[in-house]
This record gives sequence, structure tokens and C-alpha cells, in this order.
Amino acid sequence: MGLGTLINGLVGKFLRPKIGAFGGLVFEASSFKVLTFDKYRRSSRAKYAKHSLINKTEELEFTGLEAEKISLEINLNTCVTTKLFSGKSTGAKILNSLASEFLGLGSVNPKAVANDIRKMMTTAEHNYLVIGNEVIGDNQWVITDVQERVQFWDNAAQIQVSTLEITFMEYVIDDNDNAVERSNRDSTIIWG
Repeated sequence: MGLGTLINGLVGKFLRPKIGAFGGLVFEASSFKVLTFDKYRRSSRAKYAKHSLINKTEELEFTGLEAEKISLEINLNTCVTTKLFSGKSTGAKILNSLASEFLGLGSVNPKAVANDIRKMMTTAEHNYLVIGNEVIGDNQWVITDVQERVQFWDNAAQIQVSTLEITFMEYVIDDNDNAVERSNRDSTIIWG
């Protein structure tokens, strides 16, 4: 393997396309790592009070909006990976192992990702949800539900393929904190 291939591989790692993020959870797709979502659904609802009238159709009064919800699925697969160094030699295996360990290249660990997302939910972590370079909504979001479906385990009982169904709910910060949060909002779309 030449130095040019090594440099191109490392540059690709740091310039890999980012699809979106929620705090430390970064959605990305590259030849080194695939952590993407699908079945994105956003739900918005209005609230109305009903007023009964004698011998007339009831009247509706708009009372506000419910917190928005977003749900999506993340497909996790340890087998989706491309090696930086080709070949079956011991040297290539060691270099790929080092690249995976120290540069974060390689496959996704479904169990670790699921545990990280559950921790975000159980600690009530709130962040902006970013897709592309767009912050979704005017407020931050929290994870309210995580469902995991495991499709494949290996012979050592390690999860190899799974799907996480995640539900986010809009998290409105009170007006006193909102000015500070809004000033921090735009910094969340800078990848790094």
C-alpha cells in the first residue's frame, strides 16, 4: 500500500459525510462507517377545547400546540465496513485493527450504540436534532422511547444486526433559559 492510499483513506475518514446528529449521536455514511436512519416521521398536533352549546354544533377553541414528535429507525450492522488496508497479511490486519481502534474506522457495535442511546433517554439528555445542516424545529428534543429488534446474533451471543426504533419529543426550555439556548443553537450544526 502506498502513502497516497493511506493519506486518501485518512482524509476520507475526517471528511466523511455527516447526515445529522443528536448530541453525541452522529448519523453518517462513508466507506468506513454506516450509521444512518430511515422511516423518519414527524408529528405535529393542535389542541382544541370543545364547548357544548344547546341545540347547536359544539364550538372548538384553539388552546395551543402539543409537543412535536419525531420517530425514526436506525439500522445497526457490524458487517458494514470497508478496510483501509487490503490484503490478508498479518500487517494489513494489524493496521486495520489500529485504524479501527484509534481513528474510529470500521463497523458499528450495535450493543454499544443501543446502550448509548438508552443512556441519553434515561438521563433526559436534551439536544438539538440536526439533519443535513438544518436544525429541526425551534426547540431541543429528548428521546422518550427506544425499542430494539435484534435480527442476528453470532455464535458468541454478540449482536451483529439490529434495528432501533427511537421516538424524540420536543423539549421546550422556559423563556429565561431560551435566550442562552438559542445562542448555542447554531453552534450545533458545526461538525467536528
